[in-house]
Amino acid sequence: MEINPISFVWEKFKNLIIFIDENILGIIFSIFILYVLFYLLFRLPHNLKIIKKYKRENGNNDIKFITQRCKEDGDEKGRHYVYLINTKDKTY
Repeated sequence: MEINPISFVWEKFKNLIIFIDENILGIIFSIFILYVLFYLLFRLPHNLKIIKKYKRENGNNDIKFITQRCKEDGDEKGRHYVYLINTKDKTY
C-alpha cells in the first residue's frame, strides 16, 4: 500500500490547524511567559545597572534624573529605557 504524499501533507496540515485551534490560549500564554522572561533576563538588569550607576555618581539624587528624563523624552510613548548618554557630562 502506497501513501499519497499530497494527502499525507494535507493531513499533517489539518492536524496542525486543529492543534492550534484547540490550544490557542496555551500558545498565547506561552508567548507571554517567554516575553516576560526575556524582559527579566535582558532589559531589567540593564536598566537597573544604569540607575545604580547614576545614583552612585550623583549622591542618590534620582528625583532630578526622573524629572529631566521626562522633559527630554517627551510623551509617554517614547519612554522605554532609562539611559545616560554621556556619563562624564552627566547628560541623559
